[in-house]
Amino acid sequence: MSLWYAICDALPLEMLHWDFMKNAFLALLLMAPLFGILSTMIVTGHMSFFSDALGHSAFTGIAIGSIFGIAAPTWAAVGLGPAKPAAIHRRRGFPPRGKGSDSSGPHPSGTGAGR
Repeated sequence: MSLWYAICDALPLEMLHWDFMKNAFLALLLMAPLFGILSTMIVTGHMSFFSDALGHSAFTGIAIGSIFGIAAPTWAAVGLGPAKPAAIHRRRGFPPRGKGSDSSGPHPSGTGAGR
């Protein structure tokens, strides 16, 4: 970590004067390529709204945990967070990936052109 701090000190950026900004800059450099790769997989896998549902359901879990007086409502978020999107995914009955999945339903325009 001292090597990273020395590199940051050599850069002509005033924001890197504080240690927490050096740590944040390191996190940015490590996470940006990873998120670039993962975002492509999420969009092509048709899961872009699944992550949004996961966040909202975790927040709902915290609210439910607080209402029922759970000492650490974070555990309610951990339990309800993945459960709610999984239930939505199961209820919607997504077609299996693979053979014929491109033409599994009518086109929104009503032409029957597939997805």
